[in-house]
Amino acid sequence: QLWSVAPNTVKAAVLTGEGGRLVRPLSRGRDFEAVPEAIWRALFQWYGGSPALPRQCIRSGKHGTAPELELYPLCLRLWRHQPAQCGPRQQNSSSWTSVVGSVASAYVGGVAPGQPSPSPKRYLAYQASFSRTSTLRQVFDFLCTRLRLRPEDTRLWQLQDENNLAPLEEEGFTLEQLGVEDGEQILIEVRNKDQTWPEEMSCIINSKIDQKNQGPTEKGATGLNNLGNTCFMNAALQCVSNTRPLTQYFINEKHLYELNRMNPLGMKGHIAKRYGDLVHDLWSGTSKTVAPLKLRWTIGKYAPRFNGFQQHDSQELLAFLLDGLHEDLNRVQEKPYVELKDSAGRPDDEVAREAWENHVLRNRSVVVDLFHGQLQSTVTCKVCGNTSVRFDPFNFLSLPLPMESCVHIEVVVVRLDGSVPIRYGLQLNPDERYLAVKQQLAPLCGLAPQQLLLAEVWGAVVRALLPDERRVQATAGGVGLYAYQVAPPLDCDEGGALAPHVREPQTLTQIQRMVVTCANGPHSSKPLINGSVPS
Repeated sequence: QLWSVAPNTVKAAVLTGEGGRLVRPLSRGRDFEAVPEAIWRALFQWYGGSPALPRQCIRSGKHGTAPELELYPLCLRLWRHQPAQCGPRQQNSSSWTSVVGSVASAYVGGVAPGQPSPSPKRYLAYQASFSRTSTLRQVFDFLCTRLRLRPEDTRLWQLQDENNLAPLEEEGFTLEQLGVEDGEQILIEVRNKDQTWPEEMSCIINSKIDQKNQGPTEKGATGLNNLGNTCFMNAALQCVSNTRPLTQYFINEKHLYELNRMNPLGMKGHIAKRYGDLVHDLWSGTSKTVAPLKLRWTIGKYAPRFNGFQQHDSQELLAFLLDGLHEDLNRVQEKPYVELKDSAGRPDDEVAREAWENHVLRNRSVVVDLFHGQLQSTVTCKVCGNTSVRFDPFNFLSLPLPMESCVHIEVVVVRLDGSVPIRYGLQLNPDERYLAVKQQLAPLCGLAPQQLLLAEVWGAVVRALLPDERRVQATAGGVGLYAYQVAPPLDCDEGGALAPHVREPQTLTQIQRMVVTCANGPHSSKPLINGSVPS
């Protein structure tokens, strides 16, 4: 019926073909009938009728096994950014300094001529309906295909309100698991032509506006805004910025006198300049938070692997940053060729001094003064016994994290007599198998290992039975490890141990001799097994 379709009051293009939103509540058999698509086409061709309202059948319920006709898919409102107006200069410029120049103009409260507006406006662009069981990856792929967007230049945000954005990153999660509701607002962010992100540009402006209203704060107590998944970068930057001698070097602007823009191994001084600006902002005491966008863009230019929303190794970025600062601030303009000599049995002090002198002939910077050291390595030939000693430079050391030497697991034992299940805690080696779990659990619960059946249980469903040879693994959230008592095998006694005639291999004749006919009476024909009369 046409009256069952709710009127569309939102003026935005519809990307999906669900035919419209249905009013609530509707009853099947009274308000509508659901038929397969082929039957619908035949009925429509014969009799005509209302517009098509296709709906899909999904699997719902606690365990995803119950079929359900999804009458009310999630209708999402999709927002976009208004395209920036670019002048000829911006369109023809691809240099990194033009990007930073546009940001710098925003810092002083204006927009440079021919530069894109750093604070784009959002507008409601589309509507689309998706099943609540659709994954975020399926929604993302559909939008990129439907709108002809490049996936690497597109990001999705959950738009709570004008100033509250949350990045949508869990691609394997369904919309229902992500908490997306009907009528939710989703922002589709597309990278600008100058490789900047509209929301990051807006973050710069908002950060500067907030700084004017925040008032002074304690120097060094300024935090770094997390731009998506940039916590790995912020952690490294906070560590380096709290190295007081290096920070004092940048605050006093000594780096401006030592920029080596001609070093082919450096970044033309860009890394050192951007890091110096960030240190000045962090230790100026004028704001509580700073968005490290200029430094992030510069790092992304010379190391594209750090672009985007992906997580990266913080130590890897720290190594890149220290190396970039060193090369940009290297006081050696022309590096000489240095020949490394063998130790030749000389004292370690002499070899180390010579190696360090050779190192500083090519590398002299504030990073070398504060971070570089030497590692001694000794190689001995097993044939001739000759020993070679070298001292190699390093700028930081990797310390291994202490790993637990054992695995702690909890097992719930469920008995056949219906008694209250008991939880046991076990401590195992990391490479143990589930057979060891049974063997440790058996004396604790008074059962034989053969009477225990291990299983992973989620809710009230047995997810998997665990064989003895499988390696012990930590269970996921909500999944418990259970040990069920099972009836002992026929060849076990009451204590669960194997019967004597099964413990050792026997011949067929020996087994037959253990089955004796009971001759208690002329009418008795029950066999005597192992000396006892079966009932």
